[in-house]
Amino acid sequence: MADDQANYRDPSPNNFPEDYDQSMVDPRVLKRTKAVREKMYGVDTRAAMAQAEEITSVVAGEAKELSIETEAKQTDLKNRYDDQIA
Repeated sequence: MADDQANYRDPSPNNFPEDYDQSMVDPRVLKRTKAVREKMYGVDTRAAMAQAEEITSVVAGEAKELSIETEAKQTDLKNRYDDQIA
């Protein structure tokens, strides 16, 4: 077998649990994961996986930024409340 080919050793299905709501997945990621499932050539599937990971990173970064902003607003609200009570 050539070095550039995958060496598949486990023919059994993944049997992953249905433990997430697919409607909550970013549509940009769904488009790429569909390509991973259906494309024939490795370059196409690798590009789709890479882009899906990049989009996931952007979404995670946005969520982190929102969390930091929410924490700051919560702290400000708590400080104003504490000042008002005092």
